[in-house]
Amino acid sequence: MKSTARGADIPARLLALLRNAYGPELAADQLTLLNAGKYGNANVYRLELGQTRLLVKEFYSRPWLVRCTFGRLLVAREARALAALAGIAGVPGHARRLGSAALAESFVAGETLVDLHRKRRAKLPPAFFRDFERLVDEMHRAGYAHLDLRNPGNVICGPDGRPYVLDFQSCMRTARLPRWVRRLMEDADRSGIYKFWAKMGTEPLDTEREAFLNHFKGIRRFWIFKGYWFGKTWRNLTRRRKKSPF
Repeated sequence: MKSTARGADIPARLLALLRNAYGPELAADQLTLLNAGKYGNANVYRLELGQTRLLVKEFYSRPWLVRCTFGRLLVAREARALAALAGIAGVPGHARRLGSAALAESFVAGETLVDLHRKRRAKLPPAFFRDFERLVDEMHRAGYAHLDLRNPGNVICGPDGRPYVLDFQSCMRTARLPRWVRRLMEDADRSGIYKFWAKMGTEPLDTEREAFLNHFKGIRRFWIFKGYWFGKTWRNLTRRRKKSPF
């Protein structure tokens, strides 16, 4: 049986896990659907707990195969990364795994870079991007590369004007990787910063950062870690199926 929260069907398993974690009085209408998952992606909700707001990702509403394979893998990966990066300003805190296929974390208010750029053509000061650099450097020192920071939907400009990073499903631990692989992954993250700085900065990139970005553009055509693999693979298969006469 499913409960309905503001137009969204809430899996009974998810609601039971949330009540176990945050109190038996929790009601389905405290959840607001923010994004309905497609191509096997998670459903994403905002959970209101008094003055506290959390982001909830769940695969319990996905087909069994997705839930028990990619769903578990991605939830486990994101939970580990958020635990390892806890305390870094700009990374969501209060991460909590809910069963095998759901995760809760702090809700980050603000606007994504995709909304700022495409909808409002907003510009951001150099201080924002220097803070972004410091945030990413701290993540790298903690032994993790995000691998999807070129996606403007994964970066938020908060109400305080500082950067916040979302969606650690593609995140990878780099501590035991060969140095050149680690360097390549970290450079991919850094290229995202400079990509947005070049497009959205109130001031242009300096010579050194621009040279780095141009150099990475030449490497990127060989780059295999381009966002959420499962979603892109499913979209490609769907397109091919539609084009096929069979």
